[in-house]
Amino acid sequence: MRFIVEDFAKDILRSALDLIRDRCIMVFPTRASAEIARRSFEPSWNLQEIHWLTMEDFKRVLLAKDTPVMEDEKRLLCLWQILSAEDKEFFHLAQYQDLVEWGGNFFRFLEEFREANRPIEDLVNLSQDPLLYIRAWQEEHLKRIHGIVSDYRSFVEKLGFTDPIFTDLTQQIYIPWEGYRIVFVNQFYFSKLEQNLIALCEASLAEVILLNHEVKHTESSLQKPEFDPRKSNMLE
Repeated sequence: MRFIVEDFAKDILRSALDLIRDRCIMVFPTRASAEIARRSFEPSWNLQEIHWLTMEDFKRVLLAKDTPVMEDEKRLLCLWQILSAEDKEFFHLAQYQDLVEWGGNFFRFLEEFREANRPIEDLVNLSQDPLLYIRAWQEEHLKRIHGIVSDYRSFVEKLGFTDPIFTDLTQQIYIPWEGYRIVFVNQFYFSKLEQNLIALCEASLAEVILLNHEVKHTESSLQKPEFDPRKSNMLE
């Protein structure tokens, strides 16, 4: 893995484009920045194989499944259907419109859990973690959320779908980029999941480059701050 740190006075986009070679994966924090880079490079493109991705694209490619994925509003519709009357009363969800914000927080909470490289099944064990100091009412929330997650999983699987939150982190992940150069541009932190995927890319003989403005990465500084469920809206 190679670390390149550029001074803020330098044009990091130009530096990123200078790293391009044939069979290259360019990974940017946002869709807008990836598109700006692609358009900037287009006039000098010489038929090289180049892929312009966001970090979310990068993860989606490597964690892709054969089963279709439930996304966006379909997620919320399925979630609403599996909530019991007791769950709706407990979380103050009188009508579907009430679910929109709550459901968004619900899925963000579970996505953060996945980014921490923890399987969904670990939800029920959080209350046993002595470092978290989870209170009784928070433990009750976690139990209910775990039950809802189980019901949601059964429901979407019966429909022939899955959800990214159910990614099996123990499965063997195929890396399709052996021998490629993978450049991460201005990515200032990496979740545990992202770290693991990058390590797998490097193990598959891909050349990995981290290009940043000023922030000096080291092997020990890649990690995103620890996921803390106490700070989640789902436990408020």
